[in-house]
Amino acid sequence: MMLKLRHALALEHASAAAGLDGRRAAAVVCVAEAWLALHQKSGARGFATGGTRAPSKNASSSSSSPPPPRVTYASMARDALDAHMPALLGAGGLALRCRARLCAAKARLWTSEDVAALREDRASIFAPLEDAAAWARLCGAAEAEAEAHYLRATTYDALGERAPRNEAAREWRRCERRAREARGARSRGGSETPPTRLSRRR
Repeated sequence: MMLKLRHALALEHASAAAGLDGRRAAAVVCVAEAWLALHQKSGARGFATGGTRAPSKNASSSSSSPPPPRVTYASMARDALDAHMPALLGAGGLALRCRARLCAAKARLWTSEDVAALREDRASIFAPLEDAAAWARLCGAAEAEAEAHYLRATTYDALGERAPRNEAAREWRRCERRAREARGARSRGGSETPPTRLSRRR
């Protein structure tokens, strides 16, 4: 993963210097995906990766200044995507935009420390997940669409919103069935089945 990150950072720098907006957009998404993978691997805590952070034993309830925000791999992915999202949405194809919006939602989830922060950030989570699901559907990428709906369902569940959770769960099951059917057709030698994953070259 570190090798992928180094290559993606080098590509992003070279593309920026050459003015290749499309290639730079793809590199930024690769960097964000690598940082999010490293965040998971590191066991860093966050709302969707292990629960809330326990308060420090030395923290004073009367302190007037909040602690500085933690810098994690997820927060770096979030900041990079926030900075480049207009270019990503303008220069990338559907598959790249879908990957970018999935990463943006994950980064927000994994930098939300508790349910209160999740509620505050809900627009920054649900909007990209809905975009990602719609674009994955257009690409025929059932697995990516399923992941977007799964994240929607688990987030609604955490917020205690049962009706939208159930709707997202139904969509997730539908996409999972499509993905299984496509995998089964490919294993039987079917050559006309649509892709279920997003191509990294788009």
